[in-house]
Amino acid sequence: MARREVELPDGARVELTRNVGKTYVDAWEAAGAFVEGLGREHGEVGHLRAEVAGWYGAGDWREVVASVLVDLSDGARAWVEMREGQTVLEARALVEGLEGGSIEAPDWIEVAELLVASDRREVVARVEVEMPDGTSAWAEMRDGQTALVAAESFLRVMARNHGDLGHRREEVADLLDAEVFGDVADSTTRRVPLVFLHFSKTGGTSVVGAMESGGRMTWPFSSQAKPFDSQTGGFLPIWTYSADQWRAFWRRSWRHGVDLVELEWDFFADFREKSAAVPSDWVTVLRDPYARFVSSFWFFRRSFGNFDHSTQDGWEYMATTPGSHVPQQYRLPGIRTVLSSFPVSHNEPNYYVKVLNGLGTTWGAEVGPVHLEHAKAVLRSFTTVAILEDRASMARLEARYGIVLGHENKNIRPRDRTDEEVMAREDFERLNALDMELYRYAVELVAADGAAAGDQSVVGSR
Repeated sequence: MARREVELPDGARVELTRNVGKTYVDAWEAAGAFVEGLGREHGEVGHLRAEVAGWYGAGDWREVVASVLVDLSDGARAWVEMREGQTVLEARALVEGLEGGSIEAPDWIEVAELLVASDRREVVARVEVEMPDGTSAWAEMRDGQTALVAAESFLRVMARNHGDLGHRREEVADLLDAEVFGDVADSTTRRVPLVFLHFSKTGGTSVVGAMESGGRMTWPFSSQAKPFDSQTGGFLPIWTYSADQWRAFWRRSWRHGVDLVELEWDFFADFREKSAAVPSDWVTVLRDPYARFVSSFWFFRRSFGNFDHSTQDGWEYMATTPGSHVPQQYRLPGIRTVLSSFPVSHNEPNYYVKVLNGLGTTWGAEVGPVHLEHAKAVLRSFTTVAILEDRASMARLEARYGIVLGHENKNIRPRDRTDEEVMAREDFERLNALDMELYRYAVELVAADGAAAGDQSVVGSR
């Protein structure tokens, strides 16, 4: 809820509120209704309509998380607000914006301290920090903040009495992070967060369902463990997050019991940085690229039916732009229909390599040997890699995470059609040489994992 105080002609003050996310189709009409509701007991208030309309029509709809009423040098008072996503560091601009003419703005550090004290968000971490003079102070991180932002805000306020402490930002941020994540890797009472990379048509839906049945928790209203933001009505593009945002995301998830998140449409371009940021298990399942592509072709043709069934083949499908065939609507329980706002590349050549390089939502991206080597390095760093055709590797996946997978393989291809009609395997492998090499490499990784576990791979034995 955003708010603003309006002074009336008789000196009275009334609070004007605005719901976060509400859209006023006609701010002028909304302001008229507000003014009319004031009646005539406060004097003539018609002149306020323009001011109120301007506020209703303002572009900043972020929630106010802290607000203080400050005294100005001319005796007037004004509200200073801090919104979701802002820091107390921005209090300087807010306070200096009050200055004008003979009006002297209040001390911005004092205002910053008041904003911190009035922040309505829940404290998620609190650590004691020793100051240069031997005293100590408490640094706090609130829900929705990142550790670096919280640390910088704290140190800027402390600078009043202790001088510039900017060089200690990383130190304080690490302390705040450790307060939340310190026991994650060695926890005996809770499971380590699990990130599942879901390649389209590789059995990922079954894996996530089994994880949920086994007690893993996902975000509310999430679709197959893909985090959904019920306020904005869209999926969170977590693959775009910085390391600090990724830590903040998992802090919030961990505190609410969430320990399973899926990435499907894209992945991190800087996986090593993200994997170091939060102790997690990283899991994925791969499938023979040709079989995956053919399955994707028949799935989208059957499910969405938005191309000519009698003529289109795999060549056309591979060249089709995302908007022509990718499902653009997702219906979730209790949530309005939302539109995806990004393309996906599951029908493009070398799909695996593109996703593992963070190019899954970059339509038409070119990849080469360097991208292939990066993709191999990412797979080597994963906690568990399984091959859909390898029954032993899927069994190890079940055993490691205490889940039970359904083994039914539904063939959605029409009985009178063949895979070769979609695209000849020879042609596909030529166009997808990088993915074929990556798949062979993954099979070798899985075989080595199986040998260490005393199992024997069955890939290629059927």
